[in-house]
Amino acid sequence: MNDPAKAEPVVQKMIQLDPGEPTNYFALAKIYEDAGAYEEAEKMLVAAKAAKPNDPDVYMQLAGFYNRQGRFDKTIEAIEERAVKEPNNPEVFYTISVFYWDEAYRDPKLKEAEKKAYVGKGITAVDHALQIKSDYMDALVYKGLLLRLQATLEKDPAKQQQLLKDAEKLSQQANELRKKKAAGTN
Repeated sequence: MNDPAKAEPVVQKMIQLDPGEPTNYFALAKIYEDAGAYEEAEKMLVAAKAAKPNDPDVYMQLAGFYNRQGRFDKTIEAIEERAVKEPNNPEVFYTISVFYWDEAYRDPKLKEAEKKAYVGKGITAVDHALQIKSDYMDALVYKGLLLRLQATLEKDPAKQQQLLKDAEKLSQQANELRKKKAAGTN
């Protein structure tokens, strides 16, 4: 199975035998992606979504693929489709915030207005995650990261300082949750 030329027909046969199993599509998509056949990889991931549209993993696989391809708009589209399927899952909204933070923080080609928009969308998503689960430690951490990034984009020194204070409070709150969890009192 390490040879893509030999693995492809085997995985295609597995898809024929169980067309409703998305992991087979994922395997074939990986073979195609690793070979540089990105269009075919995308087709397999879209086929996985069609085979099992209520499986959250298909949306994460699509989002990961698009993210690796540098197609941020499609990445967000895929993860937002998952959010529609799982509107009460805080992890989905946390994940959206992580993608927005990552793009705003790491993409040097983004204009300042785009960074601000992405930070705002990330904060909206992480706030939604925290509405669902107020003690979501990772979401608290990412909200703090988003606020720190927002502070770097802020021109008003007073607002900048307030954002940094708010971020520090979130960091302390996350650390308290971490301590409680480690002590087994959570």
